[in-house]
Amino acid sequence: MFMFNQMNEKLINTKTEIVENVESYVHVYSALINQFSIKDIDFDQLTVVDIIDIRDTLFEIISEEDDEGNIRLDPEHPYSQLESIQIKIHQLESTPKQRVPSSFRFL
Repeated sequence: MFMFNQMNEKLINTKTEIVENVESYVHVYSALINQFSIKDIDFDQLTVVDIIDIRDTLFEIISEEDDEGNIRLDPEHPYSQLESIQIKIHQLESTPKQRVPSSFRFL
């Protein structure tokens, strides 16, 4: 049986600080990582400070770069985890959909 009270305590004890204005950070991050073209970026959502902050953050989380310009990000950083989640979601969406018949008549 799942212990909801224990889970709730664990979540409360490990909660993180809420980041204000997260939408603009996510927009800048997505634009940089996914290499949006200029016409696809909504500059009305952004300030210069947002862009500079996210650029500095991306430089901080680069753990190594090879001679060909390929970079490796720190996997523990939240932005790296966000990218990993995006990749997993894409993989889930692109898997073939197959419904297995249920052995129960009502399902």
